[in-house]
Order: sequence, then C-alpha cells, then structure tokens
Amino acid sequence: MSQVVDARLPDPLKEALAEHASARALSLTAALVELLEQGLAASAAERSLAGLERELALAGSELAETRGRLREAELGLQAARERDELTARSYRALAERTRQQLASCPRCRKPVRGCDLLVSGHCPHCSKPLSSLLTRSHAVGSRAASTSLSWGHLAPSSASRWPAAPRTRASGRVALRLLCDNERRLRPGAMSAIG
Repeated sequence: MSQVVDARLPDPLKEALAEHASARALSLTAALVELLEQGLAASAAERSLAGLERELALAGSELAETRGRLREAELGLQAARERDELTARSYRALAERTRQQLASCPRCRKPVRGCDLLVSGHCPHCSKPLSSLLTRSHAVGSRAASTSLSWGHLAPSSASRWPAAPRTRASGRVALRLLCDNERRLRPGAMSAIG
C-alpha cells in the first residue's frame, strides 16, 4: 500500500533528484522512494554499528576481567599445589623420624620409637607409660639414669620443614596414628597395636 506524502524541496535538492532519476531512468517519485529507502537503511545500519561497537567494548572489558580472575585462580592453584607438596614432604619426613629409635623403655629396656612416644604413649613391649621419658632423668632400680631420648631425631633436617600446625590436637594425633599404623603394617608383629 502506498500513500502520498507532500514535501517541499529546495531547488538544488530537487535538481539533484531529477539528475539521479534521469541517470537511472526512474520517475522522480521512484527515485525519491529509492533514495529514502537507502537513507533509512544507512541510518539503521549506523545505529546498529554503534550498538555493536558498544557491545564489543563491553565484551572486551568482560574478557579482560575474566582473564584477571583466571590468572588469580591459576596463582591460587599453584600456591595450593606448593602447599600440598610441602605438607606431603613434611609428613614423609615426620613418618621417617617416627620410625627411628628415640630411647629405651625404662622398664624393659627395649627400644622405643617416635610413634610409640608421640601416639600411644606406651612401650609396645611391656605397655609401661612413656611419660617418664619426657623428664630429664628417671629412676631405674635404686639409681637415677639419664634418658637416651634424643629429640634431634624428631627435629626436621635442613632438607625438609615441619608441616603447618594441625588445626586441632585431634587431627595431629590422627595423622601420627596413621603414620605409626602404616609402620606396623610394614613390620607385622614388631609392635603391639596402639591403644
């Protein structure tokens, strides 16, 4: 459906329209309609282009923000891996040290290892409490004897460090219990179960 639109055109514009119409073998009305359609399409494309440019700028800033968050996440992951490696090395070092002989039992004089002292607190051979090993000396028969306890066996070497302190005393005891249980499984019958 078409409608009539009355419009006054300045003479120079009317002459340019007439030239355009004759160059394309169109009537003035057809040339005017063609030019209006082209102008409206160009105007819409310009608005569309501006919108696309805004969207592109927004997407670019979102991309930069996402890359920043990704970098932070990668750094956090790397730090977590390093902490896990350090903790694993520390627990391996602690496990090795808890297997070492620290002292002799005050009652039966058999060797006592780090896990016996730190986890069960009892001699694995005679079940005597080992708390007396934590004092400077203890009585054996009628004379006082120095303990042979060497805390140096439990101190970390220069190649390893202690793990971060356990969050609770219970979690530290559980870790030590697991280390000693592992050791007992490797050497069956060598020690009694932890009480």
